[in-house]
This record gives sequence, structure tokens and C-alpha cells, in this order.
Amino acid sequence: MKKIILTLAIAVTALVGFTPEAEAGTKGDVLRFIGKQIAKNQGHHHGGCTPYVVRSMEIGRHFETRTGYRPCGAIYYYNVTVITYRDFYSNGTSRTYTKVLA
Repeated sequence: MKKIILTLAIAVTALVGFTPEAEAGTKGDVLRFIGKQIAKNQGHHHGGCTPYVVRSMEIGRHFETRTGYRPCGAIYYYNVTVITYRDFYSNGTSRTYTKVLA
């Protein structure tokens, strides 16, 4: 058991003693590296940036009566609110979608 511990201690000492020290780059090197990582993480989007939502607005709201069926086959009615939204993106596009509130 002592031989194993002694062997491990020698191996760790050898690794620590013989590994070269890390050299720090200049501030410019670090900034260039960070810039490359950001560019790589953005993917292949048109213009290099992912479009983001600039504004959302409600463009319509109405109420609907819907029909539901119970497990026994009985019919029941319930009211929902249907809201239509439009999102405007930074690249000039827009998207319209609806949400149903029970």
C-alpha cells in the first residue's frame, strides 16, 4: 500500500514539475478570442444577428362559445376569449398569433 501511495505522489510531483507554465495573452488577444466565440455562437443568420421582438400589440379580441362533451356523452357549452397578437421584430418582419383564454 505504501508503494502505491509513494508511486502516485512521485507521478503527481513529476506532472506538476514538468508541465510548462501558462502564458497570459494581451488584452487584445483575449478580446479577439471572445469576439470569435460570440460570432461562432450566433450561427448562420442573415446579417449575423438573431432578430428580436421590438414590440407586441393586441390587434383583436372576441368571445366564442365552444362545445364540450362529457365522458358520458352529455354536451356542455363554455365561453372562451380569443386574443390575437402581432409581434414586430428588429429586422422589419412581423408575426401574428392567437391565444385562447378559458
